Amino acid sequence: MSFSHQVKQELCKVPSACPDCEKALAYGMLLFSRAFDDGRVLLQTEHRDVMNRYVDCLSALTDLILSVETTDLHLREEKKMYTVSVQSERDLEMIRRCFDFNPSDPARLCLELMPRGCCAVSFIRGAFLVCGSVSDPQRDYHLEFALSSFALAEHFRTYLAENGVECKHTSRKNTELLYQKDSTAIEEILTLLGASKQALELMEVKIIKDVRNHTNRQTNCETANLTKTVTASHREIEDIRLIDKTIGLSELPDELRELAMLRLRHTDLSLRELQELLPVPISRSGVHHRLKKLSQIADRLRKEGK
Repeated sequence: MSFSHQVKQELCKVPSACPDCEKALAYGMLLFSRAFDDGRVLLQTEHRDVMNRYVDCLSALTDLILSVETTDLHLREEKKMYTVSVQSERDLEMIRRCFDFNPSDPARLCLELMPRGCCAVSFIRGAFLVCGSVSDPQRDYHLEFALSSFALAEHFRTYLAENGVECKHTSRKNTELLYQKDSTAIEEILTLLGASKQALELMEVKIIKDVRNHTNRQTNCETANLTKTVTASHREIEDIRLIDKTIGLSELPDELRELAMLRLRHTDLSLRELQELLPVPISRSGVHHRLKKLSQIADRLRKEGK
């Protein structure tokens, strides 16, 4: 079961806070399922819980008879499409009157049907149930509403903003999308709509991903530092061996000979670790300076062809 499916499953179980909330929920489901765009089809969904919530909601508000058809989606294992429709023009007209639908202005939001804050949330919840989706937080953070017209999308975006839900608007083919990609904003939207359990799961996944990313960054940094140390050590050892082969380490000043012999014995140590092995303590920059002198001697010997 997808994360989006789990969110809708949880939202379908949220009880209405007041009698008006039930009508606001039904209005959101009707308007955004494109019920008013077709003479018969009111809703098509792959979510059984959404279909049942839709039927129960409309049946409680009207006396119309709803027809439910189930179609197997052969391309997807154990997936079904539920189609809820009305069978008569009388019933469709009843829905139009009940929800104050104006055919000449299909993008209009009837604000009288969402008179209070809880009703506004119910309306948005109904919209999300039929045209919303949210991606699996394991992959990315993305919540969206897919709408049928630009005007409806803009009216709904304004309405969402007035109720504390910020979304951006874009178009994809013949669909208008209102979307949010910020994980914290998505958590707040899910909590507002009533999917608190899934909001907590999103937060948990986010924390785990943040810890994993921090660990990976730290590991990568440590690996890069180790690689840098090994590369530098390999170059230093080549220089020291060249000096030993050509003029001999015994010809070096005491402080250089001492460090050269330490480096040959401890090929994998960092400058700080070499510093701690010296009998007379010097700074890390002092160790670096002496190794640089050894490198300069080796470069001079190479130029001289020795």
